[in-house]
Amino acid sequence: MLITLSGRVGGAALGVLMSVVDSSGAILLDVQQFTVRDVFTISANVDTSAGTPDGSFLKDLLLALHPLGVDVSFDLGSPSVSDAPSPASVQRAIVTVIAPICVPAPFLADVTDILASHDANIESINRITERGERFAGFEFIVRLPASKSAAENDNTLDIMRAKLLQLEKLGDISLQRHNLLVRSKRLVVFDLSWTLVQGDSLSLFLSAAGVDGDGESSGVASVEARVALLRGYNADLVTRKAVSSLRYTDGAVRLCTVLKKLGYRLAVISSGAQALAEASKYT
Repeated sequence: MLITLSGRVGGAALGVLMSVVDSSGAILLDVQQFTVRDVFTISANVDTSAGTPDGSFLKDLLLALHPLGVDVSFDLGSPSVSDAPSPASVQRAIVTVIAPICVPAPFLADVTDILASHDANIESINRITERGERFAGFEFIVRLPASKSAAENDNTLDIMRAKLLQLEKLGDISLQRHNLLVRSKRLVVFDLSWTLVQGDSLSLFLSAAGVDGDGESSGVASVEARVALLRGYNADLVTRKAVSSLRYTDGAVRLCTVLKKLGYRLAVISSGAQALAEASKYT
């Protein structure tokens, strides 16, 4: 039996529900709660086959919840304990989407269309940023379609990831397995140019030297030609000017600060100047 409760925050609906489940001898299979603004929704999957009849259980539940003014709905066709899939057979993934200010509705629509086209079921959506911040982000917990082998699961993930990454013109997106490894990762590696800082690292040096670099680097020959433009300039002076001109991407400094407080190790990789990468470590 699937039971759904909704109402204003501040009541004891979940506690009442658990008390009725306990007193009736029913078995709680699953429960989730989320809140949007000040309205909560609780969904609980309960197996009443071992306890009181469904009718008696529902009567007791409705009477107990009535003083709280909670809306109640139920579906008697929900799975029982014997129908529930074993934990080992359930494969999940995490889809994370981030965009400036707010995540566009078309972005979320495209994401859900891709998931649906691969029979991936969204189990929950959680906001991962605070309201009012410069960026907004959501995390989707997705149940993958049943497959016969790990190789099939990997292939499905690869195909979904490739399609989702095509949406990055609307925002940033990632897809990864939902497992213990994801929750225990403690190393975050950043690129320097156009990730931690705004701009190309070599362009920053050329600008500090007062040289027109004619666009960003593209290919080994172009990089070598642009580096040659710096010949004859005072290296220490140009480096100090380039470091002082570093402009960090919105939210990058705060992100790194929070990650460090949470115990993460951070690293910077760059094909540009080592001095800029070193300077970014101590900002």
